[in-house]
Amino acid sequence: MFDKTSFCQLRVSKSRVIKCLKALFFISILIYLILNLPDLLIHIKAVSLSTMAGLIVLQLLAMLVIAYQWKLCDKVLDIKPSPEHCPKRNGKLRVMDFWILNSYGKLLEGITPGAKTGGEGLKAVMLVNKFKHTKKDAVILVLIQKSVSLVSFLSILIALCVIFSVQGSHTLINLSNVVKILAIIALAIISLGLILKYISQKNSKYKELLKLDELISTLRKRKFFVFLAFLLGLFNWTLLCSSAFLISLDMELGLSGLQVANATFMGYLFSMIPISPGGIGTYEGAMTLQLSNFNVTYSSALGLSILSRVFTFWIAILISFFTITLIKVKKKGKMINFGSLTALLFS
Repeated sequence: MFDKTSFCQLRVSKSRVIKCLKALFFISILIYLILNLPDLLIHIKAVSLSTMAGLIVLQLLAMLVIAYQWKLCDKVLDIKPSPEHCPKRNGKLRVMDFWILNSYGKLLEGITPGAKTGGEGLKAVMLVNKFKHTKKDAVILVLIQKSVSLVSFLSILIALCVIFSVQGSHTLINLSNVVKILAIIALAIISLGLILKYISQKNSKYKELLKLDELISTLRKRKFFVFLAFLLGLFNWTLLCSSAFLISLDMELGLSGLQVANATFMGYLFSMIPISPGGIGTYEGAMTLQLSNFNVTYSSALGLSILSRVFTFWIAILISFFTITLIKVKKKGKMINFGSLTALLFS
């Protein structure tokens, strides 16, 4: 048997191994980029300034769509925060409030691995501390928005897998794999529900927080808003695919919209694996491999995956950074220099 000291040493060793593997992962990505830099620059230069401007507009629209989706999810629960937040609106949150909420979450998503878990946790905390939601309402609101977004993502992914399976095209994730993934997700949800029900029965402290029957009843009563939020989720994912398609047109790769969408969704699917912050490397790698199945050269595929990531992820982080900075500047009532931006942002 292991004593406490041996167990701690084992944990430290495991942590070091994971850090070393992540370091090797990033180093390999960096080496690959350096070796292919000349080809990448050619593809980057192929994208016109007008297309870049359009891609930025699309990203702004996508961020607005997500903010409005949060507003609809807020209506599902009919949450009425304390009027202290905004007496003129009786405490009701605007779309702009959710834009700000997502801006903070987006910045944290850039440094945390996995399916945006860090950003969602921060949003729940901000809903409680800044917007005066109860802990129960904050957690449920985050879960509903995340679930709606995931369901819309899986709906498009399944549709793409069906289309390409019928066509006989090779994809990284085929229809049978998607069915297996859905079965695992369903089993996990059922298991989680049973665990939460057991906890709520054994511990009265969580009884009010974990009323699943009450939540399901609320979703049924407000299903119109749930459906609208789902449609906005579909529209948001379509916007992200459209950005990649516009880039592919400038690069003259000869790809159809469905092929670009399939590769983009493969990238997003694999980026959910908690390997690197923000899914760096996993998105680009999966998208590049899928594009290569459509007879695109590796350098062109990598160029498209990197550019699509820049305009759908890094530009969003930059917009979020400036959003929060402007709010901080307005609150402070004075101009600031670039050296104090970071300190001000997280103050």
